[in-house]
Amino acid sequence: MLWLKAFHVVSVVSWFAALLYLPRLFVYHSQIQGAGIDDPAGNARFKVMERKLFGLMTFAAVLALGFGVAMLAVAPDYLLMRCCSSSPPTGIRIRSAGIACSTKSRHCCWWASSSWSWSSRSDPSG
Repeated sequence: MLWLKAFHVVSVVSWFAALLYLPRLFVYHSQIQGAGIDDPAGNARFKVMERKLFGLMTFAAVLALGFGVAMLAVAPDYLLMRCCSSSPPTGIRIRSAGIACSTKSRHCCWWASSSWSWSSRSDPSG
């Protein structure tokens, strides 16, 4: 059970690190394109970095969700966790809302990246 928690925590930390860094890569990428700098190598480099980070983020998200579901399957008492001693069991609701917001943020990153095709072409219009 403890190894499930450890892998879950590592997966969540990896997911959120990528979730926070990917928009920064988008900003760097847009600065190269917006400044009119003709740097096809830099443009291609950012496309590769964004694609790889998005893949890593997706993999970490799937692992985090998988290990979370596995923990709930092994110990269903986690569903009854409370935030405070006198409150109703809202811990799972808060976590579910966080998961939904994080997944939505991931989809927003996917949507934002659709303006740049992740192919090997250097044309920023796709």
